Amino acid sequence: KRLAPSGAPVSSNVAKAIVGWLTAYEAINRPNIPRATLLTAGGWQTLTGRRVFVLGGDAIAAPGVDVSDLEIDRSAHPHITGAVRVAGSRDLQLANTRKIFDAHIAAATVVMAAFAAPLAALLDVPAPAVHIVGPSSRGKTTAAQVAAAVYGMPDSTRADSMLLTWRSTPNALAQRALAANHLPLVLDEAGELRDPVERQDAV
Repeated sequence: KRLAPSGAPVSSNVAKAIVGWLTAYEAINRPNIPRATLLTAGGWQTLTGRRVFVLGGDAIAAPGVDVSDLEIDRSAHPHITGAVRVAGSRDLQLANTRKIFDAHIAAATVVMAAFAAPLAALLDVPAPAVHIVGPSSRGKTTAAQVAAAVYGMPDSTRADSMLLTWRSTPNALAQRALAANHLPLVLDEAGELRDPVERQDAV
């Protein structure tokens, strides 16, 4: 399906023979062919004795641990690999975090929960869950955006956002949770789920 459109003389008459030739070629040259491990999920992973953390399109490990043979499958969960991104500098991020901690206890709480999410697996404890309630227009969405911004894009109107709404389908939420793995699952607008059955399905 891929060779023929590229101009290779492949047809149904010779396809079986070509597959056999490629298989034999690979077997003979296996020691010389570079090999990579394809990672299809984020979060903590243990591979051949190496503990790595997959964050967006990067595999992060302790100093001295070789990750050159690891490849991130960005097509597996493009919504999460596209949402996680680096912006600004370390000093700027620290300064903004301090401002958040000084500004409001709710904002500080969600930021701490976002940072704590990857640590829960290391400590073998349940990941924290934070639910902010209050009257309309009191900053609940802003707090959710702040939590999402710890790791990436906080704009829920974009497909590559770290912030979803509770109005997403249960299947979409499950897929995002699977992709995020040990990253936080940040959801906004719980009030949109007025039906108790829908709320239970989402949870």
